[in-house]
Amino acid sequence: MKDAVQIVNEALNQGITLFVADNRLQYETSQDRIPPELLSEWKNHKQALIDFLSHIDSEADTYQLQDIQRYDSAEHYPLSFAQQRLWFIDQINEGSPQYNCKGDFRLREKLNLNAFTETIKMLLERHESLRTCFKIIDNEPRQVVMTDYDLPITEYDLSNLSEIAKKQHVKKFGKEEESQIFNLRADLMLRVRLIKLAENDYVILYTIHHIACDSWSMAIFLN
Repeated sequence: MKDAVQIVNEALNQGITLFVADNRLQYETSQDRIPPELLSEWKNHKQALIDFLSHIDSEADTYQLQDIQRYDSAEHYPLSFAQQRLWFIDQINEGSPQYNCKGDFRLREKLNLNAFTETIKMLLERHESLRTCFKIIDNEPRQVVMTDYDLPITEYDLSNLSEIAKKQHVKKFGKEEESQIFNLRADLMLRVRLIKLAENDYVILYTIHHIACDSWSMAIFLN
């Protein structure tokens, strides 16, 4: 049976934000319609969701966080409202892989490794959310943009294995990404696995923590 955290996460993964207003369960989304199975699930767990989200909101109020304009000279920044929710849920669960946004794609062409590495480096430089960690500063969570970091790319060469072994390894790596927890205090919010199957055949697995992305930014990353 699902708990409130799982239901909130399931909604977030579909671009839906659940929240409480005037002690009533509300949602916000850009979607045209909500899947009926989600609506039914929210109805069946309505009070549990209200209690959980109200608890998250009360915790956020104790930190008196608010969205403020960012200044380039600042060393750290407040969390957005959506980030506050995800950060508090992560703290409650003491880390969880349920907010891993994972994807993969296949390249059946010659890959310039240096160009690929530079592309990941450029993505991290251009999109600061991917290299932002979350630290407690003056008793409240703050965003800290990292300037000194290692590229989060792990390379594998499976070209000498059988086709069956290749599939098994790729599946294994995918499950590892699903279960590997991000350390919000220290990690980049992006991980990449570059898997060589043959000379002109690669699988690329990527994982981004939901606190750093939504469906729009995932599309940008994939492009």
